[in-house]
Formats: sequence, C-alpha cells, structure tokens
Amino acid sequence: MEQMFTERVKKVMILAREESRCLGHDYVGPEHILLGIIRDGEGVANKLLTNLGVESDTIKKSIEDGVAKGGGSTPVGQAPFKPQAKKLLDVATKEAKEMKVKYVGTEHLLLALAKEADSVPARVLVAQNADYKRIKDALLSYVAASGRGGKA
Repeated sequence: MEQMFTERVKKVMILAREESRCLGHDYVGPEHILLGIIRDGEGVANKLLTNLGVESDTIKKSIEDGVAKGGGSTPVGQAPFKPQAKKLLDVATKEAKEMKVKYVGTEHLLLALAKEADSVPARVLVAQNADYKRIKDALLSYVAASGRGGKA
C-alpha cells in the first residue's frame, strides 16, 4: 500500500511524527497527520483548505488546545501510529480508489480526516466550516478545473 502514497504524503507522515514529538506524544494520531499537512504548507490539501477559507494557524491552535501535551520521549521516527491513524490511511486509500486514481495524495488524507466525525481533526475542520462534503466538493471542482487528478 505504501507504494500508492505520493512523495508529499510520505513527507507529511514524517512531519506528523515531528508534530507528535513537539506535543510530547509517543504516538502518531490523526491530529498529528492534520498538523503535518498544515506544516507542509503545499499540496492539494492545503490548496483546498485555502480555497475554503480555513486558517492554518487556527487549525494548529485548535488541535494543540484540544489534545493534552504529553511527556513522551520517543525519538523522532520511532513513534508508532495509533490504530486510528492506520485506519485513516486505509480510508484515504479507499477515497483515492473511489476517485479512480492510483495514488494517495494529501487531498485523500484530508478527506479521510474529515470523514471520521468523532475525531479531533474532524471537529476542528467542521469548526472552520470545512466538513467532509465541502472538502469533497472543493476537491471535485479543483480536479475539474485543473484537468488532472490532483496528485500531491
């Protein structure tokens, strides 16, 4: 499955681990993946968030306020992915397949994050008026306008 991930998604996963460490956590959860997307600052997911009027700083602060700081000391690159984060990657893969593309980009991660309604990232996105439907509609419009699959 990892071969389906774009280089940007792989970079976001590295950034998610770094975000986890910055918060003192010894795991990587969906909230860290959203922080990784924001920190990357590029890719289709960030374009969609910008187009929807979502403020990156607001998302970052909301997540940091919504999760407890930990006292973890796991070295960078060692923090394991929580089951919710692994499930997120599966959902992102399904989103990509439904869109009939052969890769998983940041846009698919964003859709998966928004789809899990009972999660910190989904609640933060909804508070910014970026629920699953709005993100999906924005992605479909982006793909139609760009004439490409939105690989990022």
